[in-house]
Amino acid sequence: MNLLNMKQRNLRSENKKNSNLKLISSTIKNLSKKGINELTMNDVSQGAGLSQGIVNFHFKSKELLLIETLKYISNEYLHSFQRSIAKKGNDPRKKIIGIVENDLYYQSLTENIFDELIKKEKVKLSKKNISRGFQALIMGLWLDQLEDPDTFNRIQAKKICFEFIKSNFPKQFKRIL
Repeated sequence: MNLLNMKQRNLRSENKKNSNLKLISSTIKNLSKKGINELTMNDVSQGAGLSQGIVNFHFKSKELLLIETLKYISNEYLHSFQRSIAKKGNDPRKKIIGIVENDLYYQSLTENIFDELIKKEKVKLSKKNISRGFQALIMGLWLDQLEDPDTFNRIQAKKICFEFIKSNFPKQFKRIL
């Protein structure tokens, strides 16, 4: 294979990746506006500034587009979560604050963090139950945001999360928000 062919193949691959990202970004925006049932492939193509044919070429159906969008969101969540936790050092209080601020969900790590908070607070709580309750709260608020982005209040959602944490760990979270 000559150099020109390699450059052309790399360019096509890069163009495909850019088109996919545009389509996924448009899907996310349109999902937050319309919801999953009202979303159409036409909405996605218009939002991305691409033709309907390009959408159908990259994603054969709405279901496949939604699956790829969910994979993208999940990967972004995981990478953001890992970066956020790493920035907080070893302080479990700061880690929990980081999770709330990033609206993230990840079972085993949150259980370990809550285990540390429980030990520091010297209370008899189940790390599994506290972690699941916290995650259910985060996910419920995240779903509220997807279902009704016009009335969703991110500041109020953060307050709800911090009130849950303060109610279980009052000694460590006296002054928050």
